Amino acid sequence: MVRLTREETKLLVDIINKRREVLESKKTDALSNAKKARAWLDVQDEFNSNEFVRKRTAKQLRKSWDNLKMRKRKELANERQERMKTGGGPMPSTSREDFPPEMEIAVPFGRKTYRGSIHSEDPRCRDLFQFKKGTIYQGSGH
Repeated sequence: MVRLTREETKLLVDIINKRREVLESKKTDALSNAKKARAWLDVQDEFNSNEFVRKRTAKQLRKSWDNLKMRKRKELANERQERMKTGGGPMPSTSREDFPPEMEIAVPFGRKTYRGSIHSEDPRCRDLFQFKKGTIYQGSGH
């Protein structure tokens, strides 16, 4: 998969922030999982409706979102570590990754594993998850 451009990243963050309560919910019951799967399809449709983007699947967008959150968390952990090294003094300047400001509200969220089942009328929803011994894990995007 080709990495998102800066414009695509900002668009994805904006779209996800509209549906954040559903997409980042910690609930894992069947109804919540179906809502999440449907919300990812809505994200896909809205994202792909823009003419300046490369068309992506819901699974790809979800993987990009997870990667964005992971990189942002890593950056924040590095900043905390650097701050501890200074003993509270001024932090040395570091090269920060260029994240959209909207990512700031996304950092506390994100859960990797979902339990329960998915019941949805839309068959595309099932492609977002892979099944393993009664537990639903987020698709790997491979």
